[in-house]
Amino acid sequence: MLRDKVHAHRRRVPNGPTIEASYLTKIESRLALAASTAPLTFNEQLLSAEHVIINGRWLKNVPALLCAYRESDLFARVLEPRFHSLVMGDTNAETIKIGNTAPLLRRYNQVSFEHPPFTAEELELRFLDPRAIGFHENGIDSGADDPMYDNKPWHNSLGNYDQIHGEHFDLEFFFSAGTPAMRIQFHEHSPYAASYRGIARYFAEAMNRAWRLDSPNSEIHESDPYWVIRFAFVMGTHFMAMPPFHFSKDQNGVLVDGVQHQRRPLALYAEGVKWLNLALDMLEGRVTNFLGVVVPRIRSRQARVHVA
Repeated sequence: MLRDKVHAHRRRVPNGPTIEASYLTKIESRLALAASTAPLTFNEQLLSAEHVIINGRWLKNVPALLCAYRESDLFARVLEPRFHSLVMGDTNAETIKIGNTAPLLRRYNQVSFEHPPFTAEELELRFLDPRAIGFHENGIDSGADDPMYDNKPWHNSLGNYDQIHGEHFDLEFFFSAGTPAMRIQFHEHSPYAASYRGIARYFAEAMNRAWRLDSPNSEIHESDPYWVIRFAFVMGTHFMAMPPFHFSKDQNGVLVDGVQHQRRPLALYAEGVKWLNLALDMLEGRVTNFLGVVVPRIRSRQARVHVA
């Protein structure tokens, strides 16, 4: 429905590159804001380290990630959207309305994406206030942005945003031989646990149904051949730009600058690091399959697709 009812409008090709302004510079400015808001939590040791350890995995930290993305013209061409369009901008439960819930409450013996038991039209599905943030050109809001932004349902589930936002997790922050490290453990019985458990196994089927990936004539193959790489990249940039908006205050309305008080923006930071590392691994050929979707290999300066 997003593809047909939202992304079909205001389609335009940006006048120039968008990755730096839309994502990379924004990450730096948002983390600078986080550092000025809570300098003890988002300190220089965390933000300037070359690596960060998350649940035992050594990952490139933000400075190394931004350097890797910026130094490759090829990566920039792969990540650059072919077009902008009208974008919903916030595909979460507050801006999605269902007029007819009856099909959702029925019992079904078997459900598949190829033969869905109901349609968006039957649900009377509506998106409220499609607005995007809007990519700015020469200081003017174009009214359009990268449609990849609207994969937020995966951001909320695969990316753990709902569990992070609701603080349904425990976090430890420490330094291992000078390297910042975090352990994040999501609660087994959070309000989202049952709904999202195992949801990753449906990713390939869901995206195939939405974008007709199995059809050689599908628009996605021409308009966004590297969509799965861009998906991981945009997931990461979402999270990395969010920490300043998720600081917590105590019952007296005071922001306490400490790890446990501010574990939510720290967890968002960690999630952003994970997805941006994943996207870089895809670009550099270390990840060739993501949740059942083949990751195209990039071999030439022309960024041709070579499928393994």
